[in-house]
Amino acid sequence: MTRASKCRESICIYGISGSGKTTQAEELGRWVRDTVGPDKVVRLASANADGWSVIQPAIDSGYVAPCWLMSRKYITQTLDRVTKGWWPADPDDPDSPLLPPDKQPDWAKVGGYVFDSGTDYADMIMREALTREAETKGTFRIAAEAASHTYRDGAKDDESAYAAAARGHYGSVQNRMDQFINQSKNLEGMYVLWTFLEDKGKDPVTKAAIYGPDVIGSAINGKVPSWFGRTVRLAMGELDPKTKQPARRMWLHNHREPGDPIPYLANVRDHWLAPLPPYLEGRDVSIYVLYQRLAASYAQATKLTQPTQQTAKGA
Repeated sequence: MTRASKCRESICIYGISGSGKTTQAEELGRWVRDTVGPDKVVRLASANADGWSVIQPAIDSGYVAPCWLMSRKYITQTLDRVTKGWWPADPDDPDSPLLPPDKQPDWAKVGGYVFDSGTDYADMIMREALTREAETKGTFRIAAEAASHTYRDGAKDDESAYAAAARGHYGSVQNRMDQFINQSKNLEGMYVLWTFLEDKGKDPVTKAAIYGPDVIGSAINGKVPSWFGRTVRLAMGELDPKTKQPARRMWLHNHREPGDPIPYLANVRDHWLAPLPPYLEGRDVSIYVLYQRLAASYAQATKLTQPTQQTAKGA
């Protein structure tokens, strides 16, 4: 029987700008080195406007390998291929060809992927699509109503074409994001992490308001966590009296903020017999610490279920 390819873990991390999402690429890199192999690296496919300066030491040490996607041509194709494991022959060259995994000399050293951020990916797909619609005067269309949403600006001999998004565009981009996220989970043996900004959406069943990962248009924000094995939210709490900095939190379960009745989505799928706390705080705001806690949770749950298993065998 042939075993289907599958990643080791798929996790979604979302939160406001500055809450520490990109930092988790460094934490994942540490986890991969310590648990999979000391020579393993995590690839960072970045479209984050801030880049990766906050984890530059991890880049310099070589256990996080970045690639800047926003300067590459054909962004939709690039995202499609990168989420399948393709990677530039030279990540520093925006024109370097993307190579499939079986053509990459360093593929065996890759232990994880960070896609930072899904919110920016969706925005890039939308911008590329609208630009092509405008420049081709409607011969390229991703929505039935697109033709009436193009316009031109500038002097008559130097006009630039633009297109405004229609409702159908959002559905098309959302479908692409669903596709890209799900195919990233086929990166066999990899730890896969996606980051997103946060935004309001609707529960896919009850239609009640919720906060969740921001994928363009908000219509599917409440559904996004179901595309991942785990979802956590990063947040900034009250000022720490010692450091004078906001306390950082990693929320592990659905929760509400004081004064706001709308819930925020989070679920790490810890075992009910050994549950994790509602959140991690301070220096423990780390994917490394989270995976340690999850391993301890499952180990404790295994011990608690052993007597029941033995009794069942004896019966």
